[in-house]
Amino acid sequence: MVRKGKNGKMMRGVGASALAISLAAAGAAQEFNAVFNDTPSASAMTLGGRPAIDIMPGLKKGLGYPLRYGNVIRGSAQVFLDGVPLKEGQDFSMDYAGGMLYLASEVRPEQSIRVSYRHDPSSKSSSAFSSLPIIALNFGTAGQLNMFLGLAGASRFADGTLMNAQDVGMNNQLAFAGGQLSGLFLVSNRTTSLTRADSASLDQGVTKQGVEGTGTLIMQNFSGDYGGVKISADYQKVDEKFAGFGMLGTAGVEAERAKQLEKEKGLQRMGLGMSGVNLGGLSFTNSYRTIEDRDGKIEYQDYAVKSAVFDLFYKSRSIDERFNRFKDLSEADREQLQKERGIDRREFGGGVNFLGSTLKFSQNDIEDRNGGVHRTALSLDSPYLKASYLDQSIDAGFQRAGNLAEAERGQWAKEVGMDRRELSLAVPKERAGFALSYSQKSLGWDQGSFDWTSASIGLGTYSLEFWRRGSNAGYGRLNALAQPELDAMIVDTLRMYDPKAGLNDKDRPWITREEGMQREFFRVTGAPAKNSTFRFDSIGIEDTSGDLRQTYFDFAAPNLSLMYRRQTIDEGFNRTFDLLESERKLFGNQRGFDRTDASLAFSFGGMQVGLKGLDVTSADGGMKRYSAEVKTKNFELRGNYREVDDSFTRVADVVDPEKDFLTTLLGYRQFDLSFKGDLLKNLKVDAFLYDSSNGNAEQRRFKHFANFIYTPDKATQVRFRLDDHQWDGIDGLLFGNSLMLAEGTRSFGRFGTLTLRHEEEQYMGSTSTRPDRETDYLKYETKLTSSTTLSTEQVRNEFADGSSERGQSYGFGWQVNKRFGFNVSQVTIDREGIGPDLSFQNFAATYDFGNNMKLGYTWYRELNSNGSGKRNYRTDLTNGTTGGFEVGGSYDEKRIDGIRTTALGNFSLKNTKPFNFGLLKNVNLSVGYNSLTDAGVWQRENELASVSAEIWGSEISAAYGQVMLPGEIRAADRTFGFKLDPSGKDPLQLNLMYKVRTTPSGGTQYIKDYDISYKVGDKFKLVHTTDFLPEQKKGDALLGSLLQPTQGRTWAVDYTPNSFAAFRFSFQDLYNLQLNTLARRTTLGVDLFRNTGSPLRIAYTSEQNTLQGGTRKTRTIYEIGFDQKPGPNQTLTFMLGYLDWLDGAPTNEPWSNWQLRLDYQLKF
Repeated sequence: MVRKGKNGKMMRGVGASALAISLAAAGAAQEFNAVFNDTPSASAMTLGGRPAIDIMPGLKKGLGYPLRYGNVIRGSAQVFLDGVPLKEGQDFSMDYAGGMLYLASEVRPEQSIRVSYRHDPSSKSSSAFSSLPIIALNFGTAGQLNMFLGLAGASRFADGTLMNAQDVGMNNQLAFAGGQLSGLFLVSNRTTSLTRADSASLDQGVTKQGVEGTGTLIMQNFSGDYGGVKISADYQKVDEKFAGFGMLGTAGVEAERAKQLEKEKGLQRMGLGMSGVNLGGLSFTNSYRTIEDRDGKIEYQDYAVKSAVFDLFYKSRSIDERFNRFKDLSEADREQLQKERGIDRREFGGGVNFLGSTLKFSQNDIEDRNGGVHRTALSLDSPYLKASYLDQSIDAGFQRAGNLAEAERGQWAKEVGMDRRELSLAVPKERAGFALSYSQKSLGWDQGSFDWTSASIGLGTYSLEFWRRGSNAGYGRLNALAQPELDAMIVDTLRMYDPKAGLNDKDRPWITREEGMQREFFRVTGAPAKNSTFRFDSIGIEDTSGDLRQTYFDFAAPNLSLMYRRQTIDEGFNRTFDLLESERKLFGNQRGFDRTDASLAFSFGGMQVGLKGLDVTSADGGMKRYSAEVKTKNFELRGNYREVDDSFTRVADVVDPEKDFLTTLLGYRQFDLSFKGDLLKNLKVDAFLYDSSNGNAEQRRFKHFANFIYTPDKATQVRFRLDDHQWDGIDGLLFGNSLMLAEGTRSFGRFGTLTLRHEEEQYMGSTSTRPDRETDYLKYETKLTSSTTLSTEQVRNEFADGSSERGQSYGFGWQVNKRFGFNVSQVTIDREGIGPDLSFQNFAATYDFGNNMKLGYTWYRELNSNGSGKRNYRTDLTNGTTGGFEVGGSYDEKRIDGIRTTALGNFSLKNTKPFNFGLLKNVNLSVGYNSLTDAGVWQRENELASVSAEIWGSEISAAYGQVMLPGEIRAADRTFGFKLDPSGKDPLQLNLMYKVRTTPSGGTQYIKDYDISYKVGDKFKLVHTTDFLPEQKKGDALLGSLLQPTQGRTWAVDYTPNSFAAFRFSFQDLYNLQLNTLARRTTLGVDLFRNTGSPLRIAYTSEQNTLQGGTRKTRTIYEIGFDQKPGPNQTLTFMLGYLDWLDGAPTNEPWSNWQLRLDYQLKF
């Protein structure tokens, strides 16, 4: 074919070019007939879409020319070569879906091609290589080889990048020599496209150039079975420049797998494995795999040998510090792998089976370049012995425990720098006929060790238990023990005293305070006969200051119990207050005491006898107490003897319920006897005898009491009582008092109850001043109905000095219904010789609204014969709920006739639960009022109201508070608040407070407090605060605070990249509104070695103060400080600073100076 072009030159098409175009079209569009043979109909020529005009040079970088857009509308393309129009189907062909142009004739590089077309941007783009032509080679039983050809195409990206694309590959499934090899081998090539928008095109988008290059994707898997030995090998490599991922769909790769392969560009995987190796009953398996990027790799190894008698295994994993493609991995634990970058793991172990027993061992090493965790474990499980051993050490330089996957990582972080050894042995009772256990634990480091040894044996009904634990004084790492270990220490300690004791959470802060102490415990228990038990305990607690010892024994049988306990605490022992709570209660401050407690109880013939004794001795005296009691069916008899040496001034330190009473007996010998029982039928007797004497002070106290109650029938009771009290001194009777009482009560059924009583009381002794008294009393009360009561009381008192007193009272009560009731009473007292006559009236009523809300009213009136009186009344509304609100209040008025009236009132209202109201969520409302008037003058009036709510995730609030003091001095606060994020969890935090204060003088003050902060993760934080007229809390101030006449602002930045270092910057200015002064401060600081517990601080500070009159003072401060982590016996802190005055140095002070401060403490 010959055709004349625009420049008059001839263009020729050759057969080779036509073949090349045909292959390219086959690879790009897969529409052979449609592209080359179909002629669009008139209906198909209906145009739509969006117009575009592209221009490109004749230089060809592939088999075709890519357009800027795909999804070209069929029939819309017009092509010009150097301005000469070409004819579709004769001079060019078009891949409409892929947006590729193919010319039928040769074109010189310097020629220009111009294409006008329309494209549909709404159509879904399809990959040019998602469905490539496949050339299949079938080798029968030897497998199959499929080849993919994508020789021409375009790659377009959302950012405007346009590339020429050629992709080829193969999919193999081959079988040979007992094995199978399957996988992919793909090659992609990308070259830059020279296509750009023509100046006449409506859109002028810039065509970007991508990365040129050729890349491969290799994914192969080999597996074979050779006489039961299974061998596998895997290899995967995705070049960084490989771009032909569209071919994976043609190769049968699922979409999710294809996406993962695209993420792993630049990664190489390799794996080898073998299993099923069996040599004389010995099986062997292994696997090896790696994951590599350009900087490092992850390596896994796994080997195992197993037989019927033993098995061995070895596992390892190493992760290069330079490997950084963790997020692109498909492994489920990729996040954990990233945490353990730079850490190597090795585990070696195995087991042996013999004679029905199993012996296992393992050795684990987890290391980085600074150290690691090293663990060796042994265990034996046999019918007659259970044993385990652990040896663990964690290097001091290893700081990566928190990055590990093990659940123990938190505990390992505590034990950095420590060695742990544990041994346990146990003999099962089921096989040996007895139970035996032994355990030993040691946790040491450079400053000492903590050791814990325990043993126990059980044989039949007898058991023996022993344990000892402690640490040296400089140990300092008890808090490194795991919480279950500390809890076990607590339980063991508590069970020293109570075998059934459980964990007490309150003891957790105290258990680590026993550093430097040694505890030793021994216990024997048994049951020598049926229903009989005994227990013997020996307890020792010691440190360098002294010892605390306790010996305990008890025996219990059906009719006999015996207890003996002896405590000795050295005078120098000063660790009592480091013991657990129950121990502190048991031992108290009994240093220097030798204490013995004993008790005996037995019963026979219906009689129970109990004996108790307490003996305390010390270098300064002591005390004794002996008690006895006898109980029968009809009576109880108790006796006590107490003696306290007059030199024993520490009697209050004795841990005993009677210690306050014993303190009053200092220097006394005291005896008491009590009796309670039925001497005769219907006659009850209650008697008490007390006698105490102090020989040195020549004083004696004597008391006796007897009460007799006789009940001849259910309606009658007669009571007779005698009291006598005497206090004798060196000069005779100092004080005496005796009382005789006779009383009778008779019930007349529905007619009421009558009580008559007669009393005679006498006073004696040199210190007595009260006259003798004789009293007659009558009381009658009855129920008129089931809801009404009526009562009256009459009393007459006659005194030995001639004075007398007569009183009478009447009362009436009526419970009208379940909600309402009232009471009325009247009392009159007539006096002769001892004061004016009195009368009292009282009224009270209540109404119950339900929901804990009750309304009460009381009225009280008192009058005397002198014409004066009092009146009180009160109304109460108890706090109750109604309609979702809690309401309460009261009004109380007290009056002294003609003198003074005081009134106190209050009211409160608030919602019990937050409620929603329209857009407002979690609304809280509160209103309160209280006032006080005295003698008609307002003394106080407080009004309070507040409301808060959340709207659109933020919180708004408002509050009003008013105070009025005497003289009608008033002040008020109006507060408005806003919180952007009430939860405080969002990165951006904004808190605003604006308050308007009205002062008693009529002035107005505006208070502002703005806080804003922004966090980027856990490493970066930006803060700004503004504080205008800040408040200083002061309880006696008018509104509870005083305002400081300042305005302050702060800008701060905190950056904490890791646990090693922290950086901070802050700028502050403070303006004093009264003094007209301004202070500024800038601070830069860094903390290093934070993770060691001994941080190094470096800081720079610049301060400038502008004083009244414009005087300026400026200085800079450089500081470096170090705080050593406190050790068990010493602490060290030092600070080195340099101060330099730039201007305004104080008088007699140098312009620059050095400062050094060193604090060192040593315990010895």
